[in-house]
Amino acid sequence: MNAAMSGSVINHIVSTAPAACHRISFARLGVTESMGLRELYERAGRLALHLSDLGVGPGDRIGILAPNTLEWVLLDIAALRIKAVTAGFEPSKFESGGTLLTRYNLKFLFTDQRLDAPGIRPMSEVRRLADQPHPAEVPAPVTYGPNDITTIKFTSGSTGEPKGLAATVASSDSSMRAVQEMFAHGPDDNLFIFLPLSLLQQRYWIYSALRFGHDVTVSTYEAAFAALRRTQPTVVMAVPAFYETAKKHVEAEAGRAGPGVPALDAARQTARRMFGDRIRYLWTGSAPASAGTLRF
Repeated sequence: MNAAMSGSVINHIVSTAPAACHRISFARLGVTESMGLRELYERAGRLALHLSDLGVGPGDRIGILAPNTLEWVLLDIAALRIKAVTAGFEPSKFESGGTLLTRYNLKFLFTDQRLDAPGIRPMSEVRRLADQPHPAEVPAPVTYGPNDITTIKFTSGSTGEPKGLAATVASSDSSMRAVQEMFAHGPDDNLFIFLPLSLLQQRYWIYSALRFGHDVTVSTYEAAFAALRRTQPTVVMAVPAFYETAKKHVEAEAGRAGPGVPALDAARQTARRMFGDRIRYLWTGSAPASAGTLRF
């Protein structure tokens, strides 16, 4: 292995179990499910073995058409551990059906939608396989080269149907190392994900937790504001529209503050109730953000 790949985030993930002290949580409306990263890793390993038994091998593509769930994450990590390639489809942007299988050359398409075609498998199967013992216990070791592909990522689709792009290990490693150098995520952090996991950048937070040792919370757009209050993250990644919504709510609440309460103090109190007391930084991108929102 060359020097660059010896520091590969992806190779570290597939070769080294994470520390047992950090957790991943899945926050939906009114419900939060949590487990240790070590447990997540072990369950993904069992799933990887069962996928291999189903005929999934290095370079084979598996599609995922579903909202953010534990099953989504298990499939993604399991694929990494056997050098399979994931293709994440955002449900609102892709027509469901067997056409995805042929168009993107998928071995299987896992989905929570009721579809009946060869190669389509229900997401409900994922947990069962992840919790089912396997004689091999752990997948055989794999090593990635810099040009190996881990996933097919898709453009936003703002100018038509989303276009598939192959993401290499070198590209992912470079992005994750750069973020870690800038922000030094560590044991006190809890990174909050709610944009679709079909966006590779969202999965980087999960890879970061496995590699650098911190907590991570996965939610959905619909549950995000409620989940923020419960999970108390330190980092949030969101599109500008999310922060614009938050800004309007904070300003409206501050405007209803009682006499004698400075507007800025009222706004800060509302923001703390919305985001929690542990925010270290907020991250935005993917679309233009107004100067007013950034200043706010």
